[in-house]
Amino acid sequence: MKIFLLLITSSIALAAHIPQGQEKRDGNPYFISRFFKKIDNIHTIATTVEYRKEDSRNEATTILSLRRNVSRFVQYGFEADFNYGHRHDNDWQLSSETGTWAWKKSSENLDFGSSLFLKLRRDFTLGEKLFSASLNVKTHNNWTKTLLTLKPEATITYHHFSSGEHKYNIYFKNSYYIPLNYSSEDIYLKWYYLGWIFNYSKQVKPFAFIAYKEQVWTKSKDFKLNHPEENYSQESKLTYLGIGFNYYF
Repeated sequence: MKIFLLLITSSIALAAHIPQGQEKRDGNPYFISRFFKKIDNIHTIATTVEYRKEDSRNEATTILSLRRNVSRFVQYGFEADFNYGHRHDNDWQLSSETGTWAWKKSSENLDFGSSLFLKLRRDFTLGEKLFSASLNVKTHNNWTKTLLTLKPEATITYHHFSSGEHKYNIYFKNSYYIPLNYSSEDIYLKWYYLGWIFNYSKQVKPFAFIAYKEQVWTKSKDFKLNHPEENYSQESKLTYLGIGFNYYF
């Protein structure tokens, strides 16, 4: 009986300082709006606004980018981003007041970051069908948290034409977050998208998509300090149903 009680007590003590359960929920809402303004034949300014539900949390991102076209197939640029509600490894914290472990409230998180990117694109045909493939390599610096990340992204798109008009696109995109100065994981986060873009007009292009995100949480700064001999790894697996639009000025 004593051994049984000891095991229960040990389990409760362990559960107190390690995030419990796998974050998993299907069908989270996701909304994206993008606005494009050509400065000249080479430069474009783009603004992206995103909102999504992360299980019980809310996340939002605003991105402002300056893009330069070297050619039809090569583009590079700079991005500045503001992120609200994003959770990080070190948000698993020990309260100095209550002595309990919990995730930092998402409402307290506001991050600023910037990126440099290089995008390569190539068109190809299969039969009489037109496709394009692109690779976007981005380096991201979260200046608020001092987190450096490499974000490669690959996309393949099918372009559908009817009576000589470009009607819609179907695309598949996946991206990876490779941590450079944080996390014990080689790949911290993975995104997969499958979407459909309707060319309603030259200015407005609405789209719909489904997305899947897989993320791994590893031991935080507070956890390392208080439990240096222990370890943990918790997964977050979420799916999304999204809508949005691109607007070209």
